Amino acid sequence: LENTSITINQYTKYPWEGEVELEVEPSKEKEFSIFVRIPGWCSEAEVSLNGKPLETKPVPGTYLEVHKTWRRGDRLKLYLDMPVVLVASHPWVLNHACRVAIKRGPIVYCFEQVDNRGFDVWDLIVPRDAKLETFYTPELLGGVVVVKGRGYATDSSEWGNELYKGISEVKYSLKEVEFTAIPYYAWANREPGPMIVWVKCPLIS
Repeated sequence: LENTSITINQYTKYPWEGEVELEVEPSKEKEFSIFVRIPGWCSEAEVSLNGKPLETKPVPGTYLEVHKTWRRGDRLKLYLDMPVVLVASHPWVLNHACRVAIKRGPIVYCFEQVDNRGFDVWDLIVPRDAKLETFYTPELLGGVVVVKGRGYATDSSEWGNELYKGISEVKYSLKEVEFTAIPYYAWANREPGPMIVWVKCPLIS
């Protein structure tokens, strides 16, 4: 940049953690701008410079400009809030009607049978107020954050090979289950079995 070389070192555990630190190392003091991307999915973000929060409030889906005379060792830190959320689709997306998906930060999750013994993942019901917890599991799939919670599973065994029944004949029994979800990108890397992203959820409260 105009006879000034600039090195930016990035330190982060993203997307598993929401902190991203940029260490700026210009070959000499230089005035320029760094534009920090604020993801559209992040409703709460903070940016600090050398330990002091910036006055400019980050806006989701935009770039935050940080303009200054940069010196070797300046540190720009971005914090992205990444809660686990249940996502619903537009009611006209009929395949996803009365269903939700799990999302954390930029990662969409899925349920694989290998992680959920004792019930079929296609029978899973996740309550809209389910308490969802995250756990980093370094030995799983190269190191991922999994989401765990409690929900219910229906017993579909009474249907046998039938596809349709009169509504008066339909009876479901529920059992409480513990479930585990993994990042969608990582599925189909272990044993064969069912997988699902959009699971049943009673959306009307």
